[in-house]
Amino acid sequence: MQTGPFFESSKDIVKNFLNSVIAVDDGLFLGKSRSNPRTQNLADTEGDLDGFDAPENDTGLGIYNATSQVTHENLHIIEESHQLDYQSLSLAFAEHGINCCGFIPDAERFATIDVASTKIMESSRRADITILDWSMDHDFNSEPGTLAKASIEKIINNDKEQHGRLRLIVIYTAEPNVNTIARSIKDHLHVLSGPGIKAKLESRNITFKNPDLEFCQITVIRKEETISQLKNTVIDLFTMLTIGLLSNATLSAIGELRDKTHHILHTFNKNLDPAYLSHVLGLLSSPEVREKAHEVAFDYATEIISEEFKSTLQISQKIKNHLGLEKLKQWADQTGRFEPDNMICIKVDRNEVRITPDRMKRLLEASTEPDLATILSEPPVICTTVNKFKKSKIQINLTGTDHFPHEHLSSIECKRRDIISLKLEGHAPTIKQGTIVQKGNGYFICMQPLCDTVRIHEDRNFIFLKIDKVDSTGGFTHVIRDAKNGFLKFNIKPGSKDLHIFTFSPDNESNTIKAVVDRDKYKIKYKKGSKESHLIWHGELKTTVAQAIANKLAEQLSRIGLDTNEWLRLSATT
Repeated sequence: MQTGPFFESSKDIVKNFLNSVIAVDDGLFLGKSRSNPRTQNLADTEGDLDGFDAPENDTGLGIYNATSQVTHENLHIIEESHQLDYQSLSLAFAEHGINCCGFIPDAERFATIDVASTKIMESSRRADITILDWSMDHDFNSEPGTLAKASIEKIINNDKEQHGRLRLIVIYTAEPNVNTIARSIKDHLHVLSGPGIKAKLESRNITFKNPDLEFCQITVIRKEETISQLKNTVIDLFTMLTIGLLSNATLSAIGELRDKTHHILHTFNKNLDPAYLSHVLGLLSSPEVREKAHEVAFDYATEIISEEFKSTLQISQKIKNHLGLEKLKQWADQTGRFEPDNMICIKVDRNEVRITPDRMKRLLEASTEPDLATILSEPPVICTTVNKFKKSKIQINLTGTDHFPHEHLSSIECKRRDIISLKLEGHAPTIKQGTIVQKGNGYFICMQPLCDTVRIHEDRNFIFLKIDKVDSTGGFTHVIRDAKNGFLKFNIKPGSKDLHIFTFSPDNESNTIKAVVDRDKYKIKYKKGSKESHLIWHGELKTTVAQAIANKLAEQLSRIGLDTNEWLRLSATT
């Protein structure tokens, strides 16, 4: 397991972020371990709760009773070495303010493995971490691991349907053969050919090659660890899954909003309802917006709520600290020294060199041109002059990785929604300013003012700008994801020569230009003379990004050409 300042600070962030853990074990018990001839159950109200707290030296894993005998009548009894003390587990996580839920897959309650695994998947849907026992199958008359594997498969497939999420599943088992168990899980999930789950095994860890599951991990650990060790191991594993600069800042942001949740709810309290309804009625009183008054009011509500979130995050000292200079330097140490396979590379234009963590740290804190020039000119030379460094495209990469971080971050900056995010919303998009569509091999972006894309009752012309889709070597200005989680890169240079008009008929219900779902694509019908054709919807840029393009287009359209004295014109440049 990693150590170091960056890892420890990342672990503190994780402790503050984690909110819920679910433990699934047919041997869960509350209080002292028992050896009576019936399964101890959290829901059991008949049992004696004397001695509710476990002894001080109890590990929480149960106490092996050498005198207990298993007879034909009590074969269903859970061996105490396979038990898990829910009270100790919940108290261990409670030290960090983390809620721990317990789930007993009872064969009397859940008739089949399929029913039980579905309930486990539903219980895990919103959990940050899922802990599963390996052997929960005796009462279902199935082989050990059957329920665990069925549950994992359903959890993973549900995550894929949601196009991925951060997911840690821990198999916590008293079985000695943890490597065999890890192999069994990997073989169960992995699909050899065609589409499907592509799992890979490294020691006791199962990870995935699928883009939707790249931040999902399953780890098998032995029950010989104490409850406290289990808690620490789980937190360390989650930290390894999330450690990073922006990921830490994001976890801190979510944690900050969780901490301020009730303050925000206090701000937006029910006493504001009359004021909000007054706003709605004010909109309804205006003939210009009456038809879409409720949508306009919705936009107003989401705007003020999101601005409250934004202001909360912008004044957060925690988030600022996690992206400060010291943390950037710690990242360089962590990446270069504790992950030797991932060496730091810096690329300036086409010149790429590997650099040490110390050199990276000195680059980050260089404050004068002489300091910067000295660091850049050290062998191997990054750049010959500071001026060239200033004018060139600078790119940091890590060796040993096959990610596309620059494209990914750029797409996050550009897109409001794309095909992948839209599938989560479950409805078809509409055409508005910033929408990117495809016609044949050509691509266009909508420049229609937002107010002219609603309340449409008859055919309407929409203004589009032709844009260039570029390959991996061409220059580009904007990036969005495609349907396969790759990237579409566009070079958008607004100009009057690239304007194009498409004529659309509105949707009768929404009075907007709405796409329809055709297999796995979103298509928009447009009129081409007396015929109809269609465009393919690819995404929509953020409002501010689209408006910036529209402003540049307006600048081009407002240019004025003058015949002036050539001597006077040239005098302005001398």
